[in-house]
Amino acid sequence: MSLVYEGRVYKLKDTAIVTGSNIRLLAAMRTWGMDGTFKVVPQWYQQLFTIHALYRATQFEEEKTVH
Repeated sequence: MSLVYEGRVYKLKDTAIVTGSNIRLLAAMRTWGMDGTFKVVPQWYQQLFTIHALYRATQFEEEKTVH
């Protein structure tokens, strides 16, 4: 994958698929869990790395996971 910015081409080593709302949720969390795996991705990828955070909206709601 590459990025073109101001006429220059930059090769990207990492790809992130994320939404703005999930970034804001992750930023608000005190604890993150992270995991990396190699065997579940296509051969042209080298690794899948995920970041998780648990939060509770209210005392009575079940825990929700942000990926």
